[in-house]
Amino acid sequence: ESLDDEGFIFVSPYSYEGVDFPYDQARFQIICKNPYPYLGDAQVKARMEMDKINYSTDWGWINRQIALTLSQMYGRTNRAVDDYSVTYILDSDIERNFGPASLVTDYFLEALKGYNYTTPLKIVDLNRIRSRGRNRENQLIIAEEIKNGLNTLEKLRKEYKKLPSSSYVDVKKAV
Repeated sequence: ESLDDEGFIFVSPYSYEGVDFPYDQARFQIICKNPYPYLGDAQVKARMEMDKINYSTDWGWINRQIALTLSQMYGRTNRAVDDYSVTYILDSDIERNFGPASLVTDYFLEALKGYNYTTPLKIVDLNRIRSRGRNRENQLIIAEEIKNGLNTLEKLRKEYKKLPSSSYVDVKKAV
């Protein structure tokens, strides 16, 4: 509840669960930074230790955690079909989480002003991809698919959703 007629501002570095601001309780929110997993968490620590042993970082898992948390944060101020709010994302690095196999939902992408995921994708020079292991293989597969006609992120995401994979989890629109 508001303390006066002018309302109040809720400030939190990481409010993705346990908060609920339906209707007039919140009409905007600001997400300052990508919600990276907490490195002190036991599961995150265990994954990072495995990465040290394997000499590679599982960026797919990390990016899925970021995208999932981001989707949760986005939904804190929009709680029903007839509710509305504006979300400002200040981190300029946020677009890296909008890839074809991310957990960011299509309705999340559609809500982004100035972001058009139906714009044709640029074909990258395959020789410039310098990742290692599984990440490099995935990047080469994506680059090849773009070259062969999956020319927008929208089309690429639709094809990825058809694949049986633990790397992609389809999140349905809840409201």
